[in-house]
Amino acid sequence: MTNLITAYEVKRYSPAGRNYPEVNICEAIPQVEEGIGYKCLGEDLYEWLITKLTPYPATVQEYDPTIEYSEDEYVVRHGCLFVSEVGCNRTDPVEVENDWAAVDKFTDACANTLWTRYLRRILALRVYETVMLYDTQQSGAGGVVVSLGDGYNTGHRAASKGEIADRAKRLDEDANLTVQNMYRWFEKQLEDKTCTTMPINSAQACWQRNCEQPRKGIRRFAFRY
Repeated sequence: MTNLITAYEVKRYSPAGRNYPEVNICEAIPQVEEGIGYKCLGEDLYEWLITKLTPYPATVQEYDPTIEYSEDEYVVRHGCLFVSEVGCNRTDPVEVENDWAAVDKFTDACANTLWTRYLRRILALRVYETVMLYDTQQSGAGGVVVSLGDGYNTGHRAASKGEIADRAKRLDEDANLTVQNMYRWFEKQLEDKTCTTMPINSAQACWQRNCEQPRKGIRRFAFRY
């Protein structure tokens, strides 16, 4: 199944940062997205979103820094579709965004609103939360250690549970806040009878069953699988 989010978007819309390694991100995306998609959006809404993904133009190619692009010419960069907004364009879409426009993720306006306001951040935070432990803590002959630096510094020190736990907790809190805001948006669309082609009821049923926020005195976490 086609995934909604790319590794580039995970790094851009989470605290991971552009230099974060992608190996574990790429491995985690299908599982994390499927879990969130089916459990908390519901089968109907998740699969509807996939059918609304913007198709790539038949002739589009990967971005090539040696090519000068014309205005309105499309390229794919890091799995995302961009269109040139200027002529004689030799800039990198992810480096000089003023010369390029990211093409809407979906062909449906409501799907794009859901994506840009909520869903891409939820997915990015959850994927990053999933891989952060594996990329920060490494197993070796001496057991589990924590990496220091960004790849240029190869030193290590003993792992600290607190450091990882604090960051994971903050990621979890940020993702849960975005989830709550997303469901308020769903409710608003149902009340106003907007986005009527979007199967929001699919998400509403899943929210009540699987994604409720913890009640007082009860420890439950959204999107745990």
